[in-house]
Amino acid sequence: MAVACLALSCLGILVVWSSEQPGMALLGSTLTGLGRALLYPALGVEIVARVDAANRATALGTFAMFFDLTMGVSGPLMGVIASAIGVRHTFLCAALLGLAGLSLSVWVLRRDRQGPA
Repeated sequence: MAVACLALSCLGILVVWSSEQPGMALLGSTLTGLGRALLYPALGVEIVARVDAANRATALGTFAMFFDLTMGVSGPLMGVIASAIGVRHTFLCAALLGLAGLSLSVWVLRRDRQGPA
């Protein structure tokens, strides 16, 4: 589910970046919002499933801290990018970062499905 949510979010950001019509930008932002709305809980479920019961609260708290940290850092970072290369290109940068996260998520999913080496 987390991979699907991240993929949907990346697709939406790419649609916003490439849009030349307000309707396309609205479609892209809708796709992004749908993907992001379920991304946090989907990743949280994965985190909780990977640790024993005694460490679940710590794992979820650590996950929440880093998720919040990324939200706090991404705004100023995108502001710097917008100042340097333009507002439109911040969407491309965000999509590329999202695709990097998607690649990592797919790699972890495949590794888990293969089982222990």
